[in-house]
Amino acid sequence: MNTKAKPYRTHKAVLSNPWVTFVDNGLRGPQDPRFSASHKERDMEEIVRQFKAFSDETRLRILHLLLKGELCICELMDVLELTQSKVSRHMAYLKNAGLVKDRREGVWAYYSLTEPRNKIHTSQLRCLAECFEGNEVLKRDDERFESLRQEKTQTPAESPEDLPIELL
Repeated sequence: MNTKAKPYRTHKAVLSNPWVTFVDNGLRGPQDPRFSASHKERDMEEIVRQFKAFSDETRLRILHLLLKGELCICELMDVLELTQSKVSRHMAYLKNAGLVKDRREGVWAYYSLTEPRNKIHTSQLRCLAECFEGNEVLKRDDERFESLRQEKTQTPAESPEDLPIELL
């Protein structure tokens, strides 16, 4: 067993935290010259995460569908014709990138786009809505989405008479 103590190291996250009081210069928050640098680094990291999220075809398709409003995982699965695990994995990626938010209702998860947090995020969403109008894959997704929505609204609710006797 090694009893020798390891030297103390300050973790990078602690050094980049703008709210940590720095004893060496006595400055806190925005007055500290390291404050603005750390914010710039975090802004750049966020922008890189957003571009990486937009760099995958499936995630682009999901974001394009979410432009229509809040959707359930099951609706995304039906339109994209993907498994629940694949859609959930992409949704987690988009959520970590700050592009989507979720809402739980019982066992169901509903997803929607977040409010744009910077100009690049706004431009990306605008481009997704306008620049890809002629894209065949996104057109097919839109058509499938609309047909599934129509089927859903035209399917009559089951009345008690339609249920098997043992369920009554």
